[in-house]
Amino acid sequence: ENRALSIMYNNHRNELHLMANNTQTRDLWAEGIKYLIDRHAQKHQGHLIREENYFRSADTDKSNSLSKRECRRLLSNTLNVEMPDNIFEQLFQKADVSREGLLTQEEFVSFFQLFTQRKA
Repeated sequence: ENRALSIMYNNHRNELHLMANNTQTRDLWAEGIKYLIDRHAQKHQGHLIREENYFRSADTDKSNSLSKRECRRLLSNTLNVEMPDNIFEQLFQKADVSREGLLTQEEFVSFFQLFTQRKA
């Protein structure tokens, strides 16, 4: 019968197989899962837009990269975040994968995520 629903996750490495009592329940589950996936994608997109806006506003010299000074100014003036120098340096270095001493927009997103993530 058509009551089965399979969910692939973790980059298709894991699967979850469900069996509903009827096709209407299966369809309801599928719609609910699609809704949750869409909501998650919208939330993620919203975060990227916010971070892109922060990047553009902080890039005062319009170089498409942020210096440490521009990042510091963004943190203190726009986000009202005070961070010890050693922590700032650690996060900046971790995000600066190109080792240029500047953050590209992609690197800035990593930097932003590093300092906003919650400790477990």
